[in-house]
Amino acid sequence: MDIIGRTIANRYEIISKTGVGGMATVYVARDKVLNRDVAVKVLKDEFTTDDEFVKRFNSEAQAAASLTHANIVSIYDVGNEDGIYYIVMELVRGKTLKQIINEEGALPWKWSVNIAGQIASALEMAHKNNIVHRDIKPHNIIITEDGVAKVTDFGIAKAVSNSTITAFGTTIGSVHYFSPEQAKGGYTDAKSDIYSLGVVMYEMLTGKVPFDADTSVSVALKHMQEDPVPPMEINPNIPKAVNDIILKDNKAHVKNESCIKCGHCVAICPTKAVSTNDYDMDDVIEYNKESFTVDADNLLNFIKFRRSIRNFKSKKIEKEKIEKIIEAGRFTQTSTNSQDVSYTIVIDKLDKLKDLAFESLNKKGEYILNHLTPETEYLKRYATLWTYFYKLYKEDPIKNDKLFFNAPAVIIVASNNELNGALAASKMDLMVDALGLGTFYSGFLQIATNDNNEILDFLHISDNKKIVACMVVGYPNVKYKRTVPRKAADIKWI
Repeated sequence: MDIIGRTIANRYEIISKTGVGGMATVYVARDKVLNRDVAVKVLKDEFTTDDEFVKRFNSEAQAAASLTHANIVSIYDVGNEDGIYYIVMELVRGKTLKQIINEEGALPWKWSVNIAGQIASALEMAHKNNIVHRDIKPHNIIITEDGVAKVTDFGIAKAVSNSTITAFGTTIGSVHYFSPEQAKGGYTDAKSDIYSLGVVMYEMLTGKVPFDADTSVSVALKHMQEDPVPPMEINPNIPKAVNDIILKDNKAHVKNESCIKCGHCVAICPTKAVSTNDYDMDDVIEYNKESFTVDADNLLNFIKFRRSIRNFKSKKIEKEKIEKIIEAGRFTQTSTNSQDVSYTIVIDKLDKLKDLAFESLNKKGEYILNHLTPETEYLKRYATLWTYFYKLYKEDPIKNDKLFFNAPAVIIVASNNELNGALAASKMDLMVDALGLGTFYSGFLQIATNDNNEILDFLHISDNKKIVACMVVGYPNVKYKRTVPRKAADIKWI
């Protein structure tokens, strides 16, 4: 049916044909009401008598119209006039990604990654709305003149809850971009789109699809049974970190050979389609912003109410609470994702640590007092305290514990990067308070450990690490009624 020159719905004047797909023809039209050019997709005549195809065509509009995203072609209208089933959508000026690859071959890796990121953002929006595209391929991605990627053709998209769509006994989709489950003719979900996106990225980086053969069946079998040639073997200009993202076990799998293993790809993936072989994936939990919130004012007050505790109850700390404190440190950010922070928990042998610490400070104090100079005069006060504390401790270790205050536990935080250790300790500090415990950072204990191999060996601190924080932990034997005042912050706005 030739509809060029015809006005549909007394509104859309068909100007020219712009493309033909498997089940529809796309036209450029003029929206006479809003005075703008639009694209009109019209179902092919041979499908209009097929109720299943008509239903699928209408579902495209219903699904895609609910999606508002910069990287998704917008749907404006849908209708049926005299047997002409149509969808009115955003007219995107540009080329399909397939046209660009055919013209240029392998694309620059930075551009490829940028386009892939835009497509992933579009899919994230669709998947959050329980919509699976099922036909992600370069033909269905338009790159505008400004370099914006637009995903189009949700013609075989449907709500995830519905069964897999088939046409004439075959699974809908383009075989070169099939996920293994599509190739098997099985149920598809959001992970299928992620797999197809991986294929698209492979083609952008290399100029060719990962699997090809003389027949569609052979291509499908390769998706199910074979591993692709690493992109770097085809295009050596690809950075290793990009190449290290491979397809494995139907998931994008990070090999971690050259990346910093930060896990960001795992966290941001909308469909749990990314895993990493370096960590226990059971650690990964879902983030639901609707059910998990932290009120900013309450958090600030929590920080303000935090106090250093030096008066503890004679009560043991439950093991599970200690483990939560360590978890708070373990999940703290570290530079270059080094994760180089270690933790030594001293409970059962705390008396031994006390003896070593008091003795170490006493020796340091005696040395300072016996070798005072104008340059070390400022240390006299501390040296005197240390020797005095030691004397009292020897008289009565329980009554005169001026270093640990009879707390039941000490946590030593060590790292080869002081900032990493400090960040971990600060998060642990908050968890301590959240668990109803209290702590103080013992600077004297840290001084006692300096250059004391006996203490370092006792704490199992390796030579390449430095003690960053000594956290004395226990149940507080004091209750604070209010916050304390602080000087005004020294702030410079530049």
